[in-house]
Amino acid sequence: AAFNTDHFSIYTLAEKPVAPEITVEADDAVVSEDYIKDIITDMEDSDVAASDNITIPVKDIATGVTSVKIPSEALMNIVSFEKGLTVETNESVVTLDSVALKNITDKVEANSTIRLDVKSIKEDSLSQSQKDAIKDETIEKIISAELFCNDEYISDFGNGKASVQIPFELPEGTEGCDYEVWYIADNGDIEILPTSYSDGFISVELEHFSEYVIVNIADDLGGKEPLGDGVNVALLVVISLTSMCA
Repeated sequence: AAFNTDHFSIYTLAEKPVAPEITVEADDAVVSEDYIKDIITDMEDSDVAASDNITIPVKDIATGVTSVKIPSEALMNIVSFEKGLTVETNESVVTLDSVALKNITDKVEANSTIRLDVKSIKEDSLSQSQKDAIKDETIEKIISAELFCNDEYISDFGNGKASVQIPFELPEGTEGCDYEVWYIADNGDIEILPTSYSDGFISVELEHFSEYVIVNIADDLGGKEPLGDGVNVALLVVISLTSMCA
């Protein structure tokens, strides 16, 4: 242990008090600004600085939470450090690249809170047009992503991107290539997105937040029944970034 002093006396080497970095309040995991500052400091002092993103492993600290709250100042520090942000929960891994994160912070005032929600709900949350568009498909999961600031909906990230990884155990007899992620517009229009599967996750890169479905596109389902014992019960992952701006 090394230190500088301007006079000789008696000094004590003591353990530094550690404030809670991630706390749990009801169903929310609350990330402190100091937690992000410490990560940035560690990255500046180590080879990890080569990483493109700062990662918050909520799943290792607060299991079962449905939302993550992050101070806007923490996000602004990440933007100043020219990094993106990855938030890992038990429900998903969401990554906002540095361009997307800057686009978000440009819309957020100081002393506000960014909230990331991940929830499971049933398929009946979709509009009727969306339901009609996928009624003949084998739907495994539904992903809804939403971004808000002072109740104002923000659907895109400028030229930035968000990637979403959803834990997905392949049913017996199927392969990762049997599944695609589709964007379902409010009017029922469908856009098929490039989808990949690896290490137990279905991954997709998004240019905006909206409704998406994971679809089994295999011609032969091998006798596999749809989820929910024949009822299209789906997982809706609500990725809701709600900014409570001052």
